[in-house]
Amino acid sequence: MCLSLLSFQLFAQVERIDSSFGVNGKAWINVDWFDELMDIETLDNGKAVILFNAGHSDSLFDMNFGLMLINEHGSIDSSFGQNGTVVQDFYNFEYSSVVDLLQLDDGRLIVLGKAFNYSDQTIQPFCTAMFSSTGIPDSSFGINGQLQFSFLGPTNDPKTLALQQDGKILTAGAAFDTTAVHQELPAVARINQDGSLDSTFAKNGKLALNYTTGQNAIDSFSSSSGGARHLDGGTAHNLAVLPNGKIVFVGSYFNSTNYECSIVRLLSDGTPDSSFFGDGFYHFDFEAGSNNYLLQSTAMPNGDMMVLPFIDNAAVSHDFSILNLMSNGQFDIPYEVDFNTLQDVARGLLATTAGDLFVVGSSSADSNFYTGYIGDYLSILKLEGNNAWNLDPEFGDNGRVRFNESGFGQIQASVIKESADQSMLVGGLVEIVPGTFETDLFILKLTNDSIATNIGTDRKDKGIRLFPNPASSTVEIGLPENWKQGFPELEVFDWLGKKQPVEFETSIYFNHLRIDLSAWASGCYIVRLSSGRQIQSTKLFVQKRD
Repeated sequence: MCLSLLSFQLFAQVERIDSSFGVNGKAWINVDWFDELMDIETLDNGKAVILFNAGHSDSLFDMNFGLMLINEHGSIDSSFGQNGTVVQDFYNFEYSSVVDLLQLDDGRLIVLGKAFNYSDQTIQPFCTAMFSSTGIPDSSFGINGQLQFSFLGPTNDPKTLALQQDGKILTAGAAFDTTAVHQELPAVARINQDGSLDSTFAKNGKLALNYTTGQNAIDSFSSSSGGARHLDGGTAHNLAVLPNGKIVFVGSYFNSTNYECSIVRLLSDGTPDSSFFGDGFYHFDFEAGSNNYLLQSTAMPNGDMMVLPFIDNAAVSHDFSILNLMSNGQFDIPYEVDFNTLQDVARGLLATTAGDLFVVGSSSADSNFYTGYIGDYLSILKLEGNNAWNLDPEFGDNGRVRFNESGFGQIQASVIKESADQSMLVGGLVEIVPGTFETDLFILKLTNDSIATNIGTDRKDKGIRLFPNPASSTVEIGLPENWKQGFPELEVFDWLGKKQPVEFETSIYFNHLRIDLSAWASGCYIVRLSSGRQIQSTKLFVQKRD
């Protein structure tokens, strides 16, 4: 194992990198041939636990999972595990990989992943393992510190963990019936802290949701019957527990032609919440005709949720996209941000304690963008927590940062986490030899002055919202949630007070309008909306691209 130091070429200056971390705020860590950082858990003492996969370069490309403790300045803490790391397989399996990590209130660490043996790769259960805060397997959890289980058949695809307020552990992903092709159902289980399934949740602690019937497929599944067909199925990619205790998972739903984005809301006992779109779930195309997924979500203090959609189609343009699912079940305006016409894929999402929103991922040239490509640049986006979600003009290039390392290969970020002092760790991987997929773990630390002062998250009484701003071809106008029902009057004036002709339309999203700026000149405009006695104005900057 080797801790290496990284000197990045920055394409947009980040003044808030913590120079005390690693060298100039950045470091990579080598464990094996292919190293992939999967998650970060920041600790109250300033240290952080890193979850990773480590793949060998042998003929089988064997994989182990690992945990590592790093100090606040980026060095490996040798008091954890064996010289700072734990690297192992799940019990009785040859190939093991992990996807998520949680720290419990008592300091223990639980990891989620899957595993198989080369002699029969259809047997892939949900695998969980519990460790003490010092990296020692916790024998009080399950059997020898691990719990392994399946839902419908032997093949499963775990994705995510979440912790309830009562300390119980949620996990979700997909369950497959291997008697037929593409028969995945979104699957959720709840685990007690002793490693037993919680019998008060769904059916003996497990839910495999049949979208068509709204029922738990575990009640009626028979491996000889062929199970649920494509129209019933999908995958849970990410979990969130709302302040009221309800459970939301986001992912995909198959409509017989393509995968759509899906959002499911459950009551605390695992039954679908009928107050959410009538049957507990909602699905939609973000890009019609393409495979769409919701990869990440985060619950906001006011009950809203932010989610990251992903379009699995190399033929369409990709930007960083964020959707706001409001607590009333409606979508606010979508936020789409371009990193200089590259193909941009968002992978990690963070709502800070100060109310800001950070998104991390990768950007690639069109010629390099394809399924499985890591990325040409590591990209970071910041939206200000001023309840209008505008790009932060003081962060990088108008809220956007992208960079890579000269002489090295592909790079991406997949995780961003906040520390107790409000600094942030961005994690991902970097290809150390171009074209080989030989990678190291990568970590970047941002100081806490990249986070704005906390000014709240309740948006009901706030002003109109413009996105993007500056804009070039179109601009979205979001309306305050507490405005009177009905269509507002829209007026736009240039900087000299001359009224501007406006063409606008409503879109598939709620509570907003879209203005066509194709005939507008560059400059500053005043946008005014009125509804009854309510009148609000804001500035719009139009910048036409060369």
